[in-house]
Amino acid sequence: MTRIALVTGATGLLGRQVVLEFERAGWEVVETGFTRSSSTIRKLDIVDSSAVAALLDEEKYEPCAANKSPDKCDADPEGARALNVEATRTLAQATSTRGILLIYISTDYVFPGKPGDAPYESDAATHPPNLYGQTKLDGEKAVLEQTKDTNLGVVLRVPVLYGSTNDHSESAVNILLDKVRQAQDKEAKISMDDWAQRYPTNTEDVGRVCQDIASKYLSAGSKERAELPKILQFSSEDRYTKFEICQLLAEILNLPLEGMEGVKEAGTGVQRPYDTHLSTRTLKELGIPVWTQEFKGWWILKDLFASTLRDLPNLESCSVTHPLKKVSQASFFDACTGRSFRSIGGRKPGEKGYFCRVNRAQFRGWLSEHISIQWNKAFSHYEESQDDITVHFRDGTSATGDVLVGADGINSNVRTQLLAANLPRLNELPIAYIMGEIHLDKAQYERQLTLATLFYVVHDEGFRLFGGNSGVSEDKSTATYYWHMSWKDDAVVDHESYWTAHASKEELLDCAKKRVQTLHPQFRELVELTPVEGVLQNAIRVKDWIPEDLPQGRVTLLGDAIHPMTQFRGEGANHAMLDGLKLAELINRELAVLSAQGVEDLDVPKVLQMYEDEMLERGRAAVLESRAAALDQTGRYSLGEWTGEA
Repeated sequence: MTRIALVTGATGLLGRQVVLEFERAGWEVVETGFTRSSSTIRKLDIVDSSAVAALLDEEKYEPCAANKSPDKCDADPEGARALNVEATRTLAQATSTRGILLIYISTDYVFPGKPGDAPYESDAATHPPNLYGQTKLDGEKAVLEQTKDTNLGVVLRVPVLYGSTNDHSESAVNILLDKVRQAQDKEAKISMDDWAQRYPTNTEDVGRVCQDIASKYLSAGSKERAELPKILQFSSEDRYTKFEICQLLAEILNLPLEGMEGVKEAGTGVQRPYDTHLSTRTLKELGIPVWTQEFKGWWILKDLFASTLRDLPNLESCSVTHPLKKVSQASFFDACTGRSFRSIGGRKPGEKGYFCRVNRAQFRGWLSEHISIQWNKAFSHYEESQDDITVHFRDGTSATGDVLVGADGINSNVRTQLLAANLPRLNELPIAYIMGEIHLDKAQYERQLTLATLFYVVHDEGFRLFGGNSGVSEDKSTATYYWHMSWKDDAVVDHESYWTAHASKEELLDCAKKRVQTLHPQFRELVELTPVEGVLQNAIRVKDWIPEDLPQGRVTLLGDAIHPMTQFRGEGANHAMLDGLKLAELINRELAVLSAQGVEDLDVPKVLQMYEDEMLERGRAAVLESRAAALDQTGRYSLGEWTGEA
């Protein structure tokens, strides 16, 4: 039975990540918000007890809102108490009486933070230094009081948070990026706290721990749960002052910090503690992992584009529909009736189900912004030692590093050397192809847009037709479209011997025009308008390979180099990007763990094996699913969940 989690404040900095982590773990998640509700975010005012009760009565949830700003709490003490205490009390009472687990997010500011006191254990004496800390402590007491009979209340204290934001102001850490940029002005004279010690913790890690806690406490029987601790604490071990964070961000961005100076004394205004470092001992005793992402590494690897390089254009600028200012949407049609049996997309950025289909050349340019790339380097071979790996290029140059990642496509030369002793042969599928490209005037492409803004697929008995928008001119007067027709034919044992490999452009176009005569009239136009010169000869050979285990060492592969798959589920590029993200996350995570242990050397083969364990399992499944979609003639199998979420 699928567990259901209700996340209050799901549009906030932490809430968004809690949603993602629960979904990744297989939970069904109901997202709620108040000021930023939408078609996918249910509006809920947690101060309204009747609204809370009505929502909780719908399903069995495991909930995790709070005013996170000390300054806002002091500015509006009544509002802070209403949200952090009274609403929390109402929520705790409502969940407890319904047998629902409540995870209440609290703060390190419940402790006084005097020099020499930290780290604080979860049972240490509390003494909040400001109103924010006091209201959060009162919220803790309300939760524990209301759930004392059911043991269905858990308090999780966390320090200052950072992570992926919609706006830097969502995080007291991310907002420092704006200060760093302001400090480029020598006359800015920005004073920054260089006194209080902070332990910035990533929202991804907090979301993961919330899910671990929920699973742990719900898996326990009522008797066992009564013995589990009710107050838990989670924190990074990375320690910085705000000024040190600014220095670090300036270093990453390669910017001077001439307009900022550190202040080595407690500031005025809302009183803040010196050091409230939280001990994570209780979580460790429960067997819940407490590793966190390395602060510096996250900014470099994880959020370089989205959060630190504000001068990058919006990703939507790479969308093929960008000049039209239309949302990305695709449709799948029955050939005879002309009716759509599935539509995907049609959502705005940030909404669930949104996806963006990019122009490949523009996307490559977007990805390469601010990255130093050495062009015209052709791989020759590599030499691996116990301590490093050296890659040699055909121009006689070389480069040495810790890891070699072969991302060189379906005909990977890195793979050829890595698997030389057991070099695989790519599998050619019995799929025949005819492909064409055409430039449409405004009236013509607007007719195509009525079918879908991005692409459409028409399934007829025996073949399928794909029509896709490659891009619209900036003045919107013309658009480039392409189409391809494919069908299964067991005679395609070898693409070189099949008739399409030797046919003229006229013969290929004539075949395509004859086939589309069985389709509904609205689907014929692209093919019928295509001039002979628009037909591509030897367009596509459909190949795949079920990836095998790789030799252990300092070399690994990603994307088409390791799991080449057919295009019929639209997943290849998505898996390649996911490979890169997961590999970077693993390396970053392992470095953080080693740093906490005082160890410097990374066990590269071990980390690559961890990456490959997940990647190979995922890649094999994707290759087989894409193969089945290629051989399927109904089109139903090609509609994977990925397509709807990518």
